Amino acid sequence: MQTLIGEGISLRDCYDKAKEKGHHFIGFQNGKECWADSKIGKYPRVSEMECKVRCQNGSGNCGGDMRNAVYDIRNY
Repeated sequence: MQTLIGEGISLRDCYDKAKEKGHHFIGFQNGKECWADSKIGKYPRVSEMECKVRCQNGSGNCGGDMRNAVYDIRNY
């Protein structure tokens, strides 16, 4: 993903800011980095075992080292 939206922000804030900028996807990396883009697919999907870094706010997993937990926000 090309655009860093912020670090240490909630999933909802990440979604809102990415949507405002016209992006279609968001991804969390390393438990705290919110990234966004209008397309995905440059890299192949990997096992969820590689995305086990806990979210900074403690709710769920938020990617890993150079791994994004990706969300499609077009329909929300």
